[in-house]
Amino acid sequence: GWDVLDFKDPFFYKLVDVLAEQFKDVFPEIKAQKEYIVNVIRSEEKSFLKTLGQGIELFNEMVEGEKKLSGEDAFKLHDTYGFPIDLTELMARERGVEVDVDGFNKHMKAQKERARAAGKFSVDQSSIDAWKLVQEGSASEYNSEFVGYDDAEVETRIIGYRKEGNRIALHLEKTPFYAESGGQVADKGILKKDDEYLKIVDVQKGSDGFHVHYVDKLPEDLSGTWTASIDFDRRVEIQKHHSATHLVHAALRGILGDHVAQKGSLVDEHHLRFDFSHFEAMTDEQLDEVEQLVNEKIQENIPLQEERNVPIDEAKERGAMMLFGEKYGETVRVITFDEDYSVELCGSTHVGATGEIGYFRFTQETSVAAGIRRIEAVCGTQADKVLRDEKRLLQQVKGAIGQTQDLAADVLKLIEEKKVLEKELEKVQMQNTGAQLDEYIQKAGSLDSGIKLVKGEIPGADMDALKQLGYDGIEKTKQNTAIVLGAKDEEEGKVYLMVALTQDLIKEKGLKAGALVGQLGRLVGGGGGGQPNLATAGGRQPEKLSEALDKVNELIEDSIQ
Repeated sequence: GWDVLDFKDPFFYKLVDVLAEQFKDVFPEIKAQKEYIVNVIRSEEKSFLKTLGQGIELFNEMVEGEKKLSGEDAFKLHDTYGFPIDLTELMARERGVEVDVDGFNKHMKAQKERARAAGKFSVDQSSIDAWKLVQEGSASEYNSEFVGYDDAEVETRIIGYRKEGNRIALHLEKTPFYAESGGQVADKGILKKDDEYLKIVDVQKGSDGFHVHYVDKLPEDLSGTWTASIDFDRRVEIQKHHSATHLVHAALRGILGDHVAQKGSLVDEHHLRFDFSHFEAMTDEQLDEVEQLVNEKIQENIPLQEERNVPIDEAKERGAMMLFGEKYGETVRVITFDEDYSVELCGSTHVGATGEIGYFRFTQETSVAAGIRRIEAVCGTQADKVLRDEKRLLQQVKGAIGQTQDLAADVLKLIEEKKVLEKELEKVQMQNTGAQLDEYIQKAGSLDSGIKLVKGEIPGADMDALKQLGYDGIEKTKQNTAIVLGAKDEEEGKVYLMVALTQDLIKEKGLKAGALVGQLGRLVGGGGGGQPNLATAGGRQPEKLSEALDKVNELIEDSIQ
């Protein structure tokens, strides 16, 4: 469709109206969510066509002046741009180019082996000991009662301990420590008895249903009553961020649409991360709307309504938000911040009222996968820090600009002045490089074949400058001339090469700039291509530029047909 039918714009999404109507009795969901489906398909088509276009452009560069496409290049087209090897072979045949399929298969095999090795995750159960009991009976007789919704400190007993590799785990009879789950990180804190202090560094839900507490050391005497205390200040910041995810989820649905659904989250004391279904990047205006709405709900200081052991059917009838694919029991915990705003099933810890969150600020919005967006934000103490950092930065900019009535306008003015100066500097540099080119033309030598060769290094030039010098050189020399120029940026670890040929060398000698520069590019750890009369290459080994320029004479003589 791209080449033959010239389909360069999305069109599949236009079929949704017809399909929705034809299948309305079989799949009513299509008609109900038609607008969302159209947006998703159109967005995916745009992304696909962009990638396809870039891939075709790269393919054209790869085969320019070549008789065979390497297995490495064919694999790159497959791995980066999704080109099946059959498609690459078809395109190559149309250009009279052979494809190294064996080389492609070797790269594919190596990739599969890497993926297979990376996927071999296993738990060494031999490093996990059985529970060694401190109390009488068996570990299964003691439930690890979680009281962390109501208490930050509690008197408890150690039921048992075990070693898991280098880690020491404790089973407590009663615990205020929240175990990592639902996207929220675990609590930390201390376990103390008399003068003995143990640090609780992590808490996980064990396969046997217990809260497993990981400590920094194993005390000599595990018996008696211990006081378990969470790091309350840390918990406060964590629950600010978790409650904020409920507010932002509701805000996203209200502003973007009901298609928004949670796809993942991470909540800790420093920030929140929230993944959700949406077909395109959020605009700055949408982000501002969501941020403003969340902060309005914070200012309203909506009290938390927490309900435990609610029958799952009742929660569904009330329209409580549930995670798709999540398994729920017969009874659930419902967290509500205003019945008309946010009602969700959640087992995590929360603020007593939204005002405790303080302030909500977005820090980033990105893509996670096709149709999945991710927002990151800060609340409470971290939001205060972000605002203070922004204020400090603004003061530094004002200090650098000086007295101003309109900071933004003055910054834009400086940027424009900088662009003007850069253009003037570019003109001076081009004049200098032009003089360098004239010097190389005057000193040009002749090859055994009689071809006039202009070559050398242009200090400080970039790829654009080399290309311009190539066009200028062809215009000045007219015939029987090959121009090969190079430049390097040792700080960036980059090298640039340009080959330009007069038309008679292409017609009479069979030379092609793309083929020559491709060979030179490989000598400097890179590659390149272009048109028969002018082509460029880049590499990552600037120290090999001189060696590549020394090889030019030999490469040109060997390429004459």
